[in-house]
Amino acid sequence: MPELNAICPSCEREIYADGLKWEDVCPHCGAKVDVEDAFDRYDAVYPTKGEEIRRPRWKKGICPEKKPISPLSDFQVSENGELLKYIGSAEEVVLPPEIRTIGDNAFKYNAKLRAVYSLCSLDYIGESAFE
Repeated sequence: MPELNAICPSCEREIYADGLKWEDVCPHCGAKVDVEDAFDRYDAVYPTKGEEIRRPRWKKGICPEKKPISPLSDFQVSENGELLKYIGSAEEVVLPPEIRTIGDNAFKYNAKLRAVYSLCSLDYIGESAFE
């Protein structure tokens, strides 16, 4: 993903941060930067720019524990980004950004699965995807 405008909370200088990472390092002062906080600071200073930018990042309250992205090897994904089948064994899954749609029955027979989170808006969720 391209890096997007943010503001370092330590030195208050404008930086670029990756919206798919939780933390980054400020190139100006070397401080660790909470990416979500840095984006929020940028949006507060430049509200019209913030409204124009639509970045795939966590929205507050969706995944407060900041869970890591699940490995792509846990999924069978088509060339166009459709999740065909989940083949992992985790109780909680964070969909990689490559997944844009969830196909029919993609999570079927995964009795252990308790939660599925997505970084981005999904274009489609198929029938019986979570049975």
